[in-house]
Amino acid sequence: MVLAISIFASEQKKLPNDLEELIETKILGQLPLDPFSAEQFLYSREQKAIWSVGWDGHVSPSATPEDTDVDIHLWRLRFPKT
Repeated sequence: MVLAISIFASEQKKLPNDLEELIETKILGQLPLDPFSAEQFLYSREQKAIWSVGWDGHVSPSATPEDTDVDIHLWRLRFPKT
């Protein structure tokens, strides 16, 4: 997902408004499901993050590196550069 968003940002010069834009622009054929929830990964353009609910269902974009499993379930998006 991070790679797909990175490709989108490189081509569009912005982060997608939602994950569906990755399909609309044909970067992905379908969205992968979060293995913990069997639903879409969670995404926030405003917080520049994509995340999985994690095994306990509690990882959120406000998580910090000190939080349990945050490195496994939360990915910060560092683009586009303006």
